[in-house]
Amino acid sequence: MATKLRMGIVGLGAASRQVAPGFNDVEGVELTAACDVRAEAVRQFEEVFGVEGFTNVEDLCKYGDVDAIYVATPNNLHADHTVLAADHGKHVIGEKPMAITIEQANRMVDAVERNGVRYVQGHSKIYGPAIRLMGDVIASGRLGRVIQINALQYKGWLRNPWEAASLDPARGGGVLYRQGPHQMDIIRYVGGGMLKNVRGIAGRWNPTFDVEGDYSAFMEFENGTGVLVSFIGYGHFEGAELTWGLAEGGTVRPEQTLIGPRRKPTGPVPTDEFYARDEFSTDSLRGRIGRQPQHQDFFGLNIVSCERGDIRQSPDGIYVYTEDGRSEMLVSDMQADRGSAEVRELKESIDENRPVFPNEGWGRASLEGCLAILESSRTGQQVELKYQVPSPIQPAPLGTGGHRA
Repeated sequence: MATKLRMGIVGLGAASRQVAPGFNDVEGVELTAACDVRAEAVRQFEEVFGVEGFTNVEDLCKYGDVDAIYVATPNNLHADHTVLAADHGKHVIGEKPMAITIEQANRMVDAVERNGVRYVQGHSKIYGPAIRLMGDVIASGRLGRVIQINALQYKGWLRNPWEAASLDPARGGGVLYRQGPHQMDIIRYVGGGMLKNVRGIAGRWNPTFDVEGDYSAFMEFENGTGVLVSFIGYGHFEGAELTWGLAEGGTVRPEQTLIGPRRKPTGPVPTDEFYARDEFSTDSLRGRIGRQPQHQDFFGLNIVSCERGDIRQSPDGIYVYTEDGRSEMLVSDMQADRGSAEVRELKESIDENRPVFPNEGWGRASLEGCLAILESSRTGQQVELKYQVPSPIQPAPLGTGGHRA
């Protein structure tokens, strides 16, 4: 029997402001509580959503009108807050990255399993309709086995204004923690999930910040599929030029932003100044309710090569390239679905009494891949992985027409 799912959210920064407006779009779900150490942020959520406000995480976890908590606090606090929520019997949707160490992720997995609650790995690009459509084509077997995946992203991540925590590697700052999970989730989803090893390099080439701003890696799946992944976050060239001017959230980048002068960062923004910007105003929060994207969500260029064809995103779906030429498959819903998709997955898993996906094991496996790039960069060695779990998309087995050289 379907029941109401009452959601709380802890950490009212940029991520929560993007996901919270979508919670009430899911039938049977209600946003009932919000928590942050910043009283002004709590006041805004109380005013806009009519929720109960808290400034202490444990008080939120004890609140009787909350069944599940979206953890959107700083990266280094994800583990503590997930364990606290699970120990109070609350389901959890966790913002990416799941944690900043495997040890933290193991604590989270243990807490979720020990308390019998559900964990959904949130803010994952595999909720995007085009990535799901790619997975459907791969799972159908009509293109044969996946033989190679290329994931490429150029964006000005380090040119954005950030507070100190987002630029501190010890607290989960930098592009591998903040952006790497997006690419890792996409790669693992369409490739079957079971990465075998990683050889990577990460760099700190912006003299203003002592934090990773780029990475590249070669990865191999257990079935032999190869992966090339790269991310450049310095913002000279914008990857939207490769994707019809489309960027994250389905937004169209104006031409002037691609060819005009770049913002020159000077260092971390003081916390009070960071949260005083217009994007953290009450009007901005209210304006996000009901907002629809112009096109599908884009996170770089992702090309999946199979035995009998290739797949990539198009502005409104995917292109499939075969011996017959190029065809386009359109997505049925352009909504990027960030926030509401995770809540819908949790709600439906409870109603249908089935496991969730992506769950705590998936989140840990994607974190392991990101950490392996960092470790390989430090040591110069290939890193073998051990926490990988399968994707629901299982590519077709090797055909008879080819083999690895």
